[in-house]
Amino acid sequence: MELRQLKTFAAIVRYGSFTAAAQALDYAQSTITSQIQALEAHLDTRLFERLNRQAKLTQAGETLYLYAERLLRLADETENALADATLPKGRLVVGVPESLCVNRLPTLFKEYQSLYSAVNIQLRFDTCCNFRSGLRKGDIDIALLLDVPLDEPDLVIQPLFDEPMVILAAPEHPLAKRKRVTPTDLNDQALLLTETGCSYRRLFDHMLSSYAVTPRSILEIDSVEVLRQFALSGLGLTFLSRQLVKDDLADGRLVALAWQGPPFPIRAQLIHHRDKWLSPALQAFLALFRERLTAAEFKK
Repeated sequence: MELRQLKTFAAIVRYGSFTAAAQALDYAQSTITSQIQALEAHLDTRLFERLNRQAKLTQAGETLYLYAERLLRLADETENALADATLPKGRLVVGVPESLCVNRLPTLFKEYQSLYSAVNIQLRFDTCCNFRSGLRKGDIDIALLLDVPLDEPDLVIQPLFDEPMVILAAPEHPLAKRKRVTPTDLNDQALLLTETGCSYRRLFDHMLSSYAVTPRSILEIDSVEVLRQFALSGLGLTFLSRQLVKDDLADGRLVALAWQGPPFPIRAQLIHHRDKWLSPALQAFLALFRERLTAAEFKK
């Protein structure tokens, strides 16, 4: 079993077909086919079902994929470690919530890439719970989370700043004019919320349950920018980071309700696995982001 065969196998899984993998790897289709045939012959099992030009993993293929990803990451780490132990280079997989990417992070990623152009950054968008799972599996190298304060023994957690959360409405909404809004005022309201796996959605749901609040409807949207646009259109109340909508609040396009309910303790945190090898690229990322994201200008 050869690394190049595993790279080809992983590419087919990632891109969904032999043809797409061949284009991504700049291989002839026959090369892709022959490498997989050789791998299947070596393992004496079928790895893919070919259905409608799509490559679907067999059960054996799913098992191999778990190990292939680990082996390929280990091979990358080995090459990086032996090539130059001091130069940031190679691939860095970073988990980030969309709400942080919208305003705080573009400048930082631009600065990092200008300093370390040999590092290939891959951004992953997902829920905070899945980020922690990804760190434990080794699927991502580091994650920036918006979550309640965490304390997990196998993770190194760097608190960055508290992230104020607000319940938002269009200016014409009846609750926007109230001087005091309590949890029971949310009864029979249309709500626009992030997906259920989101950390601050869980916190909001817990508040609704604690006060026996029954919304009229809940529309789940996995994009904070779409949530913002729907709230601007008056489709309902939403729950987002104040930083994300600061311009809308300043211009009066959205109103933060005068919330008199329980607080929402959400904190930005930089985390990686305690046993993760800190490559030069990862060390540089940690140093830059810890410095910049704890600075006053990024907390505003």
